[in-house]
Amino acid sequence: MTIAQGQEYHFGQSVIRRNNDVIIKTFFYPEDYYQEKYFLFFFRREGINFIPRIISVDDQKYEIITPYYGERLDNIDWRPKKLNWFCSIANFMEKVWAIKNPNDNQYRKLGSTAFQFVENYLSTGYQTQMAKANIKQETVCRSIDWLKEVIYSSLQQPSIPALIHFDLSPRNILVDKDSFCIIDWSRAMYSELSIEIAIMREKFETIGQPLNCISYAIRSKLDLNFIDNLAKCFSIYRKAKKIGTVINRVDYLRFVETIISSS
Repeated sequence: MTIAQGQEYHFGQSVIRRNNDVIIKTFFYPEDYYQEKYFLFFFRREGINFIPRIISVDDQKYEIITPYYGERLDNIDWRPKKLNWFCSIANFMEKVWAIKNPNDNQYRKLGSTAFQFVENYLSTGYQTQMAKANIKQETVCRSIDWLKEVIYSSLQQPSIPALIHFDLSPRNILVDKDSFCIIDWSRAMYSELSIEIAIMREKFETIGQPLNCISYAIRSKLDLNFIDNLAKCFSIYRKAKKIGTVINRVDYLRFVETIISSS
C-alpha cells in the first residue's frame, strides 16, 4: 500500500493518513491506541531506534503522529531475497527480544498462557474465515485438532521470554533507501520468542529454511520443528483470509490437507 499525500486508508485496527512528511494514525479502539503508545515510548527509552518516533499523541482522538518513514516492504518485490529480509529484521529484533521484562504486567503472556492465547486466536480465526469460504466443518475441525496438537507440544518446549511484536511481516516494515522502520506495535507483548519466530517464518515464507542468521545464544534454545509447525498453524489462518483473491478454494484445501495429514 502506497500512502499518498492527503489520502486516507483503513489499515487493520486504524485509519492512516499522510500529511506532508508525517503519518497520522487514528485507532478504532482505545486499547489498541494505548498499547501502541506504551510500546513506542518504552522502546525509545530503551534506545531502540528502528521504530517510529512519536511526534505527538491525542488521548481524546486516539491518534498518534509520527514521521513518514517510507513505503511498505509489501510494495517491493521482496520474495527473491526473502531469507535476507528475514535475517535483517531478526538481527535488529534481537535488541528488542533481549530487553528485560517491562514493568507493566498488562501486556504479559508467558508460558502456557501465551500458547493458549494463540490457540484461542487461531481456532476462532479458522472457524470464521473457513466458514466464509464454505469449507466443510469436518475440515475446520481437523484443522483445529492439528492446531491443538501443536499447542499441546508447546508444553514440552522451554519458556523463552521475550518482548515480541506479534505480527512481524513485510506489510509492517517501512523501507526508505537503505533504512527501515518496524511499525504497528499495538499487538506487542512480553511473551514467548517461539511465537515471534513462527510468525516471521510464515510471513516471510521461510518455513523450512535454516535459522543460522539468528545468534547462537538464541538459536540453540529453539526447537525448529515445533516453530515451523506453529508457523503452519498461522499459515492455515492467513491463507483462509485470502481464498478467492490470492488463493482459490481447491488449492487452499490441498494446502490444508497436506499439513493436517502429516501429524
